[in-house]
Order: sequence, then C-alpha cells, then structure tokens
Amino acid sequence: MNKPKQLLILAAAVAALGLPFASCAAETTTVTSGTATVNTTSGNVTYDGSSHDWNINNNDVLILQGGTINIRAQGTGVGNGILQATGGNISFSVGAGSRPTTLTLMSGSSIAEAVNLTLRNNSVINITGGELYLDTADSFIAPLNNTINLESGILYVNRAEGENAFVLNATGGTIEVTGGTLQLAASSGVASEVLINSAAGSTINVSAGTLYVDAQDNIQGGLSLSGGNINLDNTTYTPNSYTQSSGNLNLSSSEFTANTNSDLTGGNINLDGNSTLNIESGKLSTTGVNAGTGDTVNVGSSSTLGLSGGNIAADAVLNVEEGAGVNVSGSGSVLNIN
Repeated sequence: MNKPKQLLILAAAVAALGLPFASCAAETTTVTSGTATVNTTSGNVTYDGSSHDWNINNNDVLILQGGTINIRAQGTGVGNGILQATGGNISFSVGAGSRPTTLTLMSGSSIAEAVNLTLRNNSVINITGGELYLDTADSFIAPLNNTINLESGILYVNRAEGENAFVLNATGGTIEVTGGTLQLAASSGVASEVLINSAAGSTINVSAGTLYVDAQDNIQGGLSLSGGNINLDNTTYTPNSYTQSSGNLNLSSSEFTANTNSDLTGGNINLDGNSTLNIESGKLSTTGVNAGTGDTVNVGSSSTLGLSGGNIAADAVLNVEEGAGVNVSGSGSVLNIN
C-alpha cells in the first residue's frame, strides 16, 4: 500500500519538488491528481475547477496552517478528500451563475476558529460530517447569497450581533452557539433533527425562515424573533431571554412561559390544541394569541395579556389569577368565554 506523499510548501523549495500529483510554482500549487497530503505553512494553494471538479480526491488530505487557499468558481466542491485547516485564510471567488463556488467538509475535515473565511456572492459550504467554526473575523460578502448546508457534523458560531447573516439550511448534525449571535435570515431553516446547544450570553435571532426547538436542545442563551417562525416541538421552554417583535411562535405539544426575561411586543403565538401558554409576570402584548380546544392560557397575578388580534376559542382554557388583566382590542380580536 502506497503511503500518502507529503508536500511542504516553502517558497524556495516548491519548484524543485516535481511531484506527479501537484503542479508547483513559487507561492502556489495546484493539486490535480493522486493520493497526497499537502502541508502548507505559507504561500497559496489554489483549486481551479475550470475543466473539472476541485481535486481533493479520495484519500487526499490538505493541511492548512498558514497562507491562503483560493477556491474558484467553476468546480463543484471538494469531493471525498479531507481538509484540515488550523490557520491561514480560505477565500471564495464569486460563483458562476448556476454553479456556485462550493466547499464540502466531509468527516475528518475541519476549519478552526483561527482560520479567516471570506465568502463572496454565490458561495456554498456543505458540512457532511466535518466541523466549521465561524467567528467575527469571517466575512460574508453579499451575505444572503451565501449558503451553509449542515447535514451532519458540527457548526460552531461565535459572531457579533449585527454582523452579516447567511442562509443556513440545517437538516441534521449539531449547532453550537458558543457566544455572540447566530442570525437566521432569508430562507434559513433549522430542522427538529438538529441538536442545538447555545451558551449563556449568546443569542439566536430569527428574522426570517424557521427554527425548530425541541426537548433534545439545550438553549441556555437567548432567542429573538423579529420575523419568520420559532416552532417549539414537544418541549417545555422557560427562557433565559426571549424577545418577540414580529413573526410566529408556534407551540406543538409544548409549554411556553413568558417570565421577567421575556419581552413580547408583536407577532403571534399559536397553540396547536395540546399546548400551554403561561404569562408568569409582566405584560405580554402581541398581535394575536390563537388557542383552541385542548390549549391552556394562564395569566398570573400582576400580569397582563394584551390582545390586538387572534382568537382564544371557547373550548380553550383561560385562567386569570387575581390581580391579572386581560385587555382585548382591535377588530380582529376574539375572546370567547363560556
């Protein structure tokens, strides 16, 4: 069995290597075929897919410790090779029409926090078993035209609030929000199959798209809803921090408690027929609360439920403690009391 060859890219030695799997020049090498390990501490590694896919092939390993990888727009991404990036830069060119600039991180692949990522218009990262760390040093140019697909593996996020978002499509794997803010925008979606762990002090902000939260998730940080949907699925959620100015909070066989850490000023709360909404303290003022048969809405002492829309049906249970208030206003509001 042939052992993988190793190429240490040093500016003075690159041209003399003459290895069959690499086309080498000072500062730059292009891997074109063969089984190889490329170990770079400086210079640039460029994958040019002008006539073929990126050539990190079966059993190929690229180790990036410094320098820059430039990923160009014609290929369809890393195939079955492994990328292990612990430092340096990875830069995506602008995608070409229907063929985006694509990088796939399979099992064994990882991009560490120390790596600086730059994604330009029409760039895609597929995580199919690998690990990707995003922080404040990473740049998303034309952000909502860049996509991260999480199928399996781990996505780590620690980005500052207000930084450019990206489209996140997560159907499996794990999302670790270790700090800062994970922004879900445009057509983003995080499915119930995804495990979410968010650290205290972090925030997941949903401005569009859909976020599923269920009993397996560990949400120690805050949730913020300014558009789109947060779906609570078969879980009990008492937030450390929750704000809602728009969008829909949907409860499916779930219990949500609005407490002193909650600030709900708009949007809708929709109960599925087997859920409970608790207003523990403070004022909950939303566009609408929709509760039907099998649902329960509890309004605690010194709390206020303010409705300007929605429908609490006659078959729902509305418990209002002494000292609490229920304010109903607006032509679209319906409160049925039998």
